[in-house]
This record gives sequence, structure tokens and C-alpha cells, in this order.
Amino acid sequence: MAKLPPLPRLKKKLWKIFSEYIRRRDADENGMVKCFTCPKIMHWKESQAGHYIPQSIALSLVFHEKNVHAQCAGDNLYKRGNPTVYAIELQKRYGPGILEELQSMRQENFRYTRVDYDEMISVYKEKLNKIGWPDKSKPVYKDYVCTEKDDYPEDLE
Repeated sequence: MAKLPPLPRLKKKLWKIFSEYIRRRDADENGMVKCFTCPKIMHWKESQAGHYIPQSIALSLVFHEKNVHAQCAGDNLYKRGNPTVYAIELQKRYGPGILEELQSMRQENFRYTRVDYDEMISVYKEKLNKIGWPDKSKPVYKDYVCTEKDDYPEDLE
């Protein structure tokens, strides 16, 4: 029987795909994105996927799309996500109940399983492929299932 990859490796693979999805989701048709918490505009590849509620505090929100948006490195790293402005922008985008929604999810005792990671990897690969740019003629990620090391595309290594 083939050895399965450890869960931290699956989490890393998922984060790479999810982070790219978030940054590309927030970008315009030219690949440019505005930082969620400041006026800085950059190419999506220069942005980071920043959390409102940090992953160190709430594992249940690490891969929650409403908790993660494209940010510049200055706000995401040096201002620790710029949470005051982030909260204001979340409410503008999703409505006044979003902060309570995320806070209530923060309290959940949650642990991702191998199946969770595999399913989310498939979901976010599909979402990336639907975005389809810059080259809409070919998929961003080919289908694969995370079971063995050889199953991972080389571009995710």
C-alpha cells in the first residue's frame, strides 16, 4: 500500500491553490488587484491572501472565502492584516452581520481530515479553472487526487 502524504503537506498544497484562487478572484481582467485594506494596486502575483481572523486563532476560518482577501504585504504582514480597516471593508462587502458570522465560526472546534483537504483541493482547482485567465484555452490545474507524492503536479512542489 502506498504511503499517504502527511496532513501538513496536504494543507500546504491546498493553501497554495486557495491563495492563488483568492488573489485571482479579487483581480480584474488585467490581473491587477487592489489591496482589501488600502488603496495600493498591484499584480495579483505580488499580493498576498490575507486573513481577517488569523489562521493561528481559528483553524475553521483558514480556508473561508469571506475571511480571506488579497492584501499588500505591508498590510498583511507589517500591520498584521490591518484588522480595523479589514472589518470595515468586510461590512461594506458582505453586510453588517459578517463580523458576527466570522466570530461565531471562530469558536468552532474544527479539525481538517485528509478527505476535507482532498475535496477542497478539487473545489479550488475547479474554481481556478473557471476563472481561466490568462490563457482561457487550458486549465490551470489538471485533475488529481492527493494520495501519493507522485500525484502532485510539479508546479505545486
